Amino acid sequence: MPEYWRRLPHFQPDHAFAAQDGALHRHSRGPAWLGHPAIAGLVARAIRIGDDERRFYELRAWVVMPNHVHLLVLPKVSVAVFMRWLKGSTARAANRILGRTGQPI
Repeated sequence: MPEYWRRLPHFQPDHAFAAQDGALHRHSRGPAWLGHPAIAGLVARAIRIGDDERRFYELRAWVVMPNHVHLLVLPKVSVAVFMRWLKGSTARAANRILGRTGQPI
């Protein structure tokens, strides 16, 4: 957290999280692919695989929202490594469900 935020008398870390989450909900203009049950399910399975099988992290909490995902983890590898795997594998599978190839999700 930037030092200048800590000096603000009204700042609380949970406020920043809530503000960012609220912005994602208010300003979502693109597709909400994660609202599709099959896609949300594959993302949920991948999140659990990252903990149980791949052991990339210790999963503490998670939620799949229509246009984004929240993860609370204790990483066992670099965040870049597990995010590349998670986003790459789920995007490929989601694109198959949607009948698309190579498109961002």
